[in-house]
Amino acid sequence: MSITIEELARIANTSVATVSRVLNNKPGVSEKRRADIKKLAEQFGYSPNILARNLVMKKQHMLGYIVSSLSNPAYIDFFHRIESSCRAQGYQVLIADSEENVKLEKQHIKAMLEHRADGLLIFPVADDHSSAGHRHFLDLQLRKVPFVLLGESGGYNFDYVTSEEIESSGVLARHLLELGHRRIGVVGVLPGNRCTEQRLEGVTRVLERESPEAAKILRRADGEKEDWIPEVCSWFKYPDAPTALITMNNGVALRLYRPLEEVGIEIPRDVSMVSFEDDFWTELIRPSLTTSVPNNAEVARLAFETLRERIKDPEAPPIGHHIPQTFIRRESSGPPRPEQK
Repeated sequence: MSITIEELARIANTSVATVSRVLNNKPGVSEKRRADIKKLAEQFGYSPNILARNLVMKKQHMLGYIVSSLSNPAYIDFFHRIESSCRAQGYQVLIADSEENVKLEKQHIKAMLEHRADGLLIFPVADDHSSAGHRHFLDLQLRKVPFVLLGESGGYNFDYVTSEEIESSGVLARHLLELGHRRIGVVGVLPGNRCTEQRLEGVTRVLERESPEAAKILRRADGEKEDWIPEVCSWFKYPDAPTALITMNNGVALRLYRPLEEVGIEIPRDVSMVSFEDDFWTELIRPSLTTSVPNNAEVARLAFETLRERIKDPEAPPIGHHIPQTFIRRESSGPPRPEQK
C-alpha cells in the first residue's frame, strides 16, 4: 500500500535499521539524521503502524469510510449499505466525518491508515477538484493505497463510483416540458458543489436542445439552507411566475412546501415540483413528490467491489462507474393551467 521501509532507507541514504530506530523513537541517531528521516516519513505518509503493516504484509479486513458530512442522511444510508456488503465478505468498517473540512479529511485518512485499514471509501469534502484540493488523493495513489471516491474524480485518474446526475436531471426537465411547462425555476444550486452543478447542467442541456425559449427564461435561486425561500416565494407575485420548480434535493423541496402554501401557492395546481433523491416521507407528504432516485444500493455494492479489486491488484488501471437513477412520478407534477401558458 506504500513504499517499503527499504525504499525509504534508500531515499534517505541510510540503513533500514536507522530508519526503524527513528520511526520508533529509539536512541543512537543524530538529530540532523533523525529530522531528515522524519521529514521523508511525513512526506510519504508514514507512521509506525503503517510501517508495521508493510513489514508483516497482513491484511486486517478493515476498511475506512470517510464522508464529507454525516448531517447528510444519504451518507448514513450509504454507510449501512456499504457496511452490509463489507460484513458479508468478512470486513469491518471504520467511519469518520470530515465536517466539510479538507484538513480534517486528511487527518481522518491518516488515522484510518494508522488503524491498518486495507482501503478507503471516501465522499470527498466540498467537491474541490482543484489540483491542491486533490493532492492528498494523488499522494494516496502514488503510494498505492487502495481507495475509491464516491462521486466523480474531477478529471483525475482515480477509481470512483457515482450516481449519474446529468442524464437524470435531463429526465426531470424533459418530464416538465412534456407536461407543457416552459417557465421553470431551479432551486438550491450550491456554487462549487459538483453534484448540484451537474444537475443544473443536465437541466439546461435539455432545455437548450428541446425548448430554447424555456432555457432563455430559466430562473435560479442558489444558495445554502433556506437562503432561497424568500426569493422563490417572491417569484409568485408576478404573472410570469414559474409554473414548475426543479429542486436540487428533496430537502430543498420539503423546505418549500409550507412557505409556498403560506403565500397561497398550491402544488401542483399553481406550480409543479420535481426533485432528486428519495426518503420515506416523499410518498407520505401531500402531494407526494416526483423524484429522480439514485440507486444507492448499487453504488454502495459497486464501490465495495471496486475497492476490493483495487486491494487485490494495486497496479490495475483505475476505473469509473456511473450508475443510472430511477425516475418516479408522483403527485407533485402536473400540467400548467391553461391560463398559465
